[in-house]
Amino acid sequence: MSRTLIAYYSRSGENYTPQGPVKSRIGNTAWTAQILEELTGADVFKIDMAQPYSEEYEECTRQAKYDRENAVLPELKNRPDPTELEGLETLFLCYPNYWNGLPMVVQTFLRGIKTKGVRILPLCTHGGDGIGFSEQEIAEICPNATLAPGLAVEGHLARGARQDVLIWLMQNGIAFQQPEE
Repeated sequence: MSRTLIAYYSRSGENYTPQGPVKSRIGNTAWTAQILEELTGADVFKIDMAQPYSEEYEECTRQAKYDRENAVLPELKNRPDPTELEGLETLFLCYPNYWNGLPMVVQTFLRGIKTKGVRILPLCTHGGDGIGFSEQEIAEICPNATLAPGLAVEGHLARGARQDVLIWLMQNGIAFQQPEE
């Protein structure tokens, strides 16, 4: 594994748009992770829940709210091999805003890896609430990591967020590959 990793949690099914939930086979956050992969060439790890939330938007939000209110840390379907994370320097952490913070499954992921000395760059997709307090949660879970300023992308605009991601990479001094014309 390279010294840079893109770890993302995204769900397909119904996702929020200003016009209401829209069904998609690729989740909003997955689009941003794909853009990051194309621009940085970094390795990718998809954070999956052992028992996924419903694909129906309203039911998913109820499940996510229950987990947050009850501090439930959902089990992961898989974990990265710890030896593959040795020497990790940069972690792009991509996730949707769930109830103004990190999805609980992303908290499970972060609590299961070593982040001492790792630079974490949060990229949050959202339905209008921005990055919320997720950066504070990351800082609390990973006190020995360096937290860079995050990027908030409206979920329904994620497919077209390449320019926003490029600017964010430049602002954070991250080398990127020039997009092919």
